[in-house]
Amino acid sequence: MKKLTMCILMVLLSGCSNLKTSLVIKEEMLIGTWECVSFNHDSSLEGQTTYFNEGGFDKQTTMRQKVADVKGEFLYQVNSSGTWKLKGNTVHETMGKYELIPLNELSIAFEDVIKKKLDQYKKSYLTVVTIDESKINWMGNGIPMSCNKVVK
Repeated sequence: MKKLTMCILMVLLSGCSNLKTSLVIKEEMLIGTWECVSFNHDSSLEGQTTYFNEGGFDKQTTMRQKVADVKGEFLYQVNSSGTWKLKGNTVHETMGKYELIPLNELSIAFEDVIKKKLDQYKKSYLTVVTIDESKINWMGNGIPMSCNKVVK
């Protein structure tokens, strides 16, 4: 259960990173839609984040988590929106609202537990490690995430 909680927090909060760098980032570099993936031991995240000019964001993420003591895997979709602000090379996100959708029977049993955890963590910090016009590599809570820009 502890791993499941960490994975869900990784999805929406993407953690606090202490990574220091001299990378120069401008807000315009982040504006747009990004398809992101992250893998960490027995979990994976895949989804899409859109950063808007006015400081808002929308996210749709699918989270998979295997837990050693449980047969099967937890599978959730998380849709969230909120605000963001760039400070140095770190994106500060504040989640306004979210929707947690269990995608299998096992996940339904833990929906209320996960919602309570999500309610406790509304702020997240993503530190940009590398960025160009088509790709971002982030660190959040010590976990790497890679995103490719969606060309429309």
